[in-house]
Amino acid sequence: RAARKERRAAALASVSRSARAGNEDRELRARQRQALSEVARFDPEPQLRAAALSALARHGVEALSAFEAGVQDADADVRSAALRGMLGLDPERARTLLDQQLGAAVSSESIDAAIALAALSPAREPERAWSLLAAALVSPDASLRARAAGSLQLVPERVRDVAFLRTRLEAEPSRSVRLSLALALGNADPKAVQALVGLSESADLTGAEAAAELAPRDEQARKRLRALTSHTTLLVRATAARLIARELHESDPLVKLLADASWQVRSAAAGAVLSVL
Repeated sequence: RAARKERRAAALASVSRSARAGNEDRELRARQRQALSEVARFDPEPQLRAAALSALARHGVEALSAFEAGVQDADADVRSAALRGMLGLDPERARTLLDQQLGAAVSSESIDAAIALAALSPAREPERAWSLLAAALVSPDASLRARAAGSLQLVPERVRDVAFLRTRLEAEPSRSVRLSLALALGNADPKAVQALVGLSESADLTGAEAAAELAPRDEQARKRLRALTSHTTLLVRATAARLIARELHESDPLVKLLADASWQVRSAAAGAVLSVL
């Protein structure tokens, strides 16, 4: 257990230094790669394995063996991270593996594969990729619909079927998925704007995100967003702080949050205020 913690600490420290890799000596870079590779292969937490693979992408072809091992991981998110990393190192092999996913049943992994292939320039198998995403968006599994909808903004507009997205927006029962669909359609689309207005009327996280999208052009949305700084839920208050700074570039509504009872809210507010200054 102690050795595992040391590997995690070393890997996470390596990530912050990797951006300066061009100026680092080869020995240090090799140690970083080794630490990240061990986390990617052996850490019991899938999220950390996937994060390590994402960091290894900066190490180029020398990290290829870690990605090759990652595509055999038991966790779908780790396999997807490995394939994304492999795209930049061994494109043909990665594309072959991703292509195979398009023929599989709708799953988190096949959704990620469709997104990755559609986002290539030029897009590879765009019709098949979109067909799988469309199937995911009508899946009875809400988590699969959410995964597909949440990734739509990564799909180039030329690949998206806008008419289909509008139809799904009207039929979708989940508010969070409707938000993702509306964001994918964009605030220039009347159907999307209508949906965002409706979503913004609820005082929750989805409502906050919808209000933030409308805020640059809608005073009512700005008022709703500011009002969420008094919400009873700390996560909503913290989110409102970040969104107000990002979309309204205001610090005045955030001052009271600097004295909030929750340290998480105080931290979010402080970061938000600093970003506005």
